[in-house]
Amino acid sequence: MLKGYKYRLYPTTAQADFLVKTIGCARFIYNKLLEDRITIHEEAKASGGPKRKPPTPASYKPLFPFLCEADSLALANAKLHFAVMTNDALVTEKIPNPRNLREAEERLRRAQRALSRKKPGSRNREKARLLLAKKHEKVRNRRHDFLHKLSRRIVDENQVVVVETLKPREMMQDRRLAKSIGDAGWGEFVRQLAYKCRFHGRTLIKADPWFASTQVCSACGENGGKKDLHVREWTCAACGTHHDRDVNASLNLLGLAD
Repeated sequence: MLKGYKYRLYPTTAQADFLVKTIGCARFIYNKLLEDRITIHEEAKASGGPKRKPPTPASYKPLFPFLCEADSLALANAKLHFAVMTNDALVTEKIPNPRNLREAEERLRRAQRALSRKKPGSRNREKARLLLAKKHEKVRNRRHDFLHKLSRRIVDENQVVVVETLKPREMMQDRRLAKSIGDAGWGEFVRQLAYKCRFHGRTLIKADPWFASTQVCSACGENGGKKDLHVREWTCAACGTHHDRDVNASLNLLGLAD
C-alpha cells in the first residue's frame, strides 16, 4: 500500500516576510533573465553576429539593491530553472526518458529466476510470485508518477498542446526499440494529457499520423525526405539550417497550434 503525506508550515512573522521577499526576488530574477535572453536573441538575429553572454543573478544586485536582502541560493535556483525550461529559441525543452524498466531490469531478472527455482504449488513459490509482482508494480507506479507530473505541468503551463500521433504497437515490432518504446508509456501519456486538457479547458491537438514533422525544415519548409532513426542531426539542403531532429520536429508541431 502506498501512502502520501502533506505537511503545512507555520512560519513566524519574520520568517513569513523573508519567504515572501525571497519568492518575489526569485520571480523578478526569472523575468529579468527571460527579458534579457529575448533581447540577446533578437540582437544576434538582427546583426548575424555571435550572442553576448547572458547576465547572472549576481550581476543585477548593484542595479537592484533589494536583491541583496533575498537568499542568494534562491536567486541562483531561479537561473537554473530558467536554463532548464527555456533555450535560446524560447520554445523547446528535451525531457529525458527515465527508463524505469531498464533501471529495474536486473532486479526483475533475479526475482524471475528465484521464482522459477521454487517448487510449483509451494508457499515459497507463492511468496516469490508476489515479490516479483510487487517489483513490476513499482516500475509501473514510477512510470505513471513521472507521466502524471509531466502531463500536469504541460497542461498548467500551456493553453494549446500539440502531440505527435505515434503508433507504439507498430513501432514495437522493431525488436531493438520495443523495450524502450514500451517503457516510455507514450499511449498512457497522451491519455493523461487528453483528460487533463478537457478538465482544465485546454486545447489538445493530435497531429496527423502522416505529418512529416522530422522531414520538413522548420526554417524554410523544405521537405528533406525520410530519415533513418539513427540520424539525430541534419542540415537543410535548401537553406543550410542545421537541425536537431527532435527540436526541428517540435518546432513543426508548434506551427500546428497557430
